[in-house]
Amino acid sequence: MIYNFICVEVTSAIVALRNEFISLKSEHNILNYDIWTESGRSRIEQQNFKKRLISYYRRKSALYVFNNKIGCMVTNQYHNKNKIIASHLWKNSLHGRGLHKFGLTLNDATSYRNGILMLKHIEEQFDVKYLCFICNPFEAERKITIKILNPVLLDVTINESDPPLTFRDINGFVLQHPAEVFPFRRILSFHALCSHKFASSKGWITENEANVFENYHALSETASIPDISTINVEIED
Repeated sequence: MIYNFICVEVTSAIVALRNEFISLKSEHNILNYDIWTESGRSRIEQQNFKKRLISYYRRKSALYVFNNKIGCMVTNQYHNKNKIIASHLWKNSLHGRGLHKFGLTLNDATSYRNGILMLKHIEEQFDVKYLCFICNPFEAERKITIKILNPVLLDVTINESDPPLTFRDINGFVLQHPAEVFPFRRILSFHALCSHKFASSKGWITENEANVFENYHALSETASIPDISTINVEIED
């Protein structure tokens, strides 16, 4: 009886969250909740937040050859700590406002899952929707891959990358993180949706490509809300 009650409660939570997420896809809500703009950048680094990301994503090298450097989760190259940015997915400046639309709380703004460790140059392009991360729910490994949307970026060399990499080189790279330790994929997925709409408006991709992504994005609960299978874990975060 208790088990059935819990199942009903979880199912209700999933349905409510899915409905909120679908509502975000309307043009009106896209405008309200698309926070990734030139003016929306957050340049203030929080050292405690960065330490949590390094710890949870296991990005500190134990190899002597890297001299305890920090690994970028996109390039998987190791750099001095000051070269790697602890990027908030949902901007720190909002103090958690708007996270309720994703079934999250104000406190989740400081969760390690609300961040990714990246080279500054990559983080800057994420902030303005020139690139995004694609969460593929149909792969057993549940990989998160990077997609470059702004074609002008493709042959640009990424600052501080060593050996040098262009944005074309990292197109399709898999985000590096331990198994079952994910950033908030529902936020990455919404960012990707906003990015595709933006790219279509700029003529970087066709309207059909944007629509194909949106349809794919809504194929299943795990496509549009990729964290839903781990809802119990998230509640404990």
